[in-house]
Amino acid sequence: MTDQALELKAGLYQTKIEDIHSAQSKVSVLFCDELGEFKPVVAVNAINLPNYKVGWYRLANQQTAFVMLIGDIEKVTVVSTKHAIALISGDINRDNAGAGLQAKAFR
Repeated sequence: MTDQALELKAGLYQTKIEDIHSAQSKVSVLFCDELGEFKPVVAVNAINLPNYKVGWYRLANQQTAFVMLIGDIEKVTVVSTKHAIALISGDINRDNAGAGLQAKAFR
């Protein structure tokens, strides 16, 4: 997180939410079974494995969101702004550490 934006990165997928400080921004923590309209339904450009959902998903409300759900999770942080939605939960540092190791291995 910077003063101006929320930057999210998982493996090959990343996004930057610029309007995080706007009055229309909302951050909520929900149980997985209470996601309702924010439930990821279809992987649009994403990896969709058990305990690993990363990338862009179509939600139950038909909007597209950046999703980082890594590991066995109970709660999800939902970041919703005028221009973007992100769902974040799990061991996100584990994923980024692995991506760094993979990048070094291919140099």
